[in-house]
Amino acid sequence: MADPETISIHQTVTLQEITVDYTPELCTHSSETNEITVLFDERGGSRWRTKNRYQYGTFGANIKCPDGNTNGLNFNLYLSSLEGDKSQDAIHFEFLGNNKGIVQTNYMTAGTANGSEQINDLGFDCSDGFHDYEIKWEKEFIEWSIDGKCIRRVDREDGVEFPEKAMFLYASVWDASAIAEGEWSGIYEGGDAPYACVYKDVRVPLLTSVDVADREFHPEHLIHQTLLLKEIAVDYTPEVCTHTLDTNEITVLYDERGGSRWRTKTRYQYGTFGANIKCPDGNTNGLNFNLYLSSLEGDKAQDEIDFEFLGNNKGVVQTNHYTDGTGNKEQIHDLGFDCSDGFHDYEIKWSKDYIEWSVDGKIIRRDDNEDSAEFPGKAMFLYASIWDASGINEGGWTGIYEGSDAPYTCMYKDVRVPLLTALPEEDSEDLVC
Repeated sequence: MADPETISIHQTVTLQEITVDYTPELCTHSSETNEITVLFDERGGSRWRTKNRYQYGTFGANIKCPDGNTNGLNFNLYLSSLEGDKSQDAIHFEFLGNNKGIVQTNYMTAGTANGSEQINDLGFDCSDGFHDYEIKWEKEFIEWSIDGKCIRRVDREDGVEFPEKAMFLYASVWDASAIAEGEWSGIYEGGDAPYACVYKDVRVPLLTSVDVADREFHPEHLIHQTLLLKEIAVDYTPEVCTHTLDTNEITVLYDERGGSRWRTKTRYQYGTFGANIKCPDGNTNGLNFNLYLSSLEGDKAQDEIDFEFLGNNKGVVQTNHYTDGTGNKEQIHDLGFDCSDGFHDYEIKWSKDYIEWSVDGKIIRRDDNEDSAEFPGKAMFLYASIWDASGINEGGWTGIYEGSDAPYTCMYKDVRVPLLTALPEEDSEDLVC
């Protein structure tokens, strides 16, 4: 786990959500491929931006500029405190349609560029393929980099205004023919329309969103920041487990083939884990469906933290935790609803000092670490499964499986895991005992 005291404002995360300011039909965002595409045709262009402003940090994207005769067009990636505001601060990469072998960089303070425009030779045609463009912005300097090489740096000087307002990340394609009577980007002809500018793997600062910066910068807060889970491993029966990135849904079936179990690809050392879950409909006697953390499923010395749904009573959920394979801390909680009636949010918040289980934002249990020898401390995967638990206590736990309403479907939506506490897996094999 990263030491929160050494976390840099330049740590980044892949952008998950955008806002489209105009002509949304010309802007598409695929969460599966992490691509944003902006078109320009007879309807004009479009502009997207982040939903939040950021106060310093690193911003970047792999960009493929439009093919063909792009005279007159401007395509870009830039920061602005508010596009259209005459007193905006801004930092730009601007591609000029009449010369795709260059890029213009500049910055603005309180709406004034002060002659900061600079033309930079790329050494390639920006439409030939994807290249990486990055802006690194601090209180004391700005750096523009392409494919990992810094092409320009501006340091703050005493008494000289410098961008410092919190800014959105923007990108657009527009007709700039009227700027300097066409001398800037040329005159639009449109012979090769429609034009497509593609932004891939857009990255923004992890910590400097104004929503985050306004909170106390404290390690306890940092380890509980989350992001949506994008990749899973399926331990068995992959044909009954599906993961749909477009809807952020994982579906596990139980039928004559049995059930399945999915997990994260990495372990985490503390943090917040959760999902919106809709449990299976019908007569689920005998089945167990769940969401839980485990250092390694099947290991007799595992640490574990559980939400477990019992098929013979869908109005309750069982919580539990294990240390070195020993549990005996089961508690049954009345949900106040049938867990199969719709989606409800289930969350585990785990630190070295406590564990909290919450349902729909309400804490239903908290255990404090009073004896570290009996408290989960091993790094853990997030798991979920459906299985026939009829053999536990001769059916006394979940009932006896009947299967009259098979197939059974458990759905996990918007699964979230910690941003900062993942640990690298040295060997992805031998993860199933």
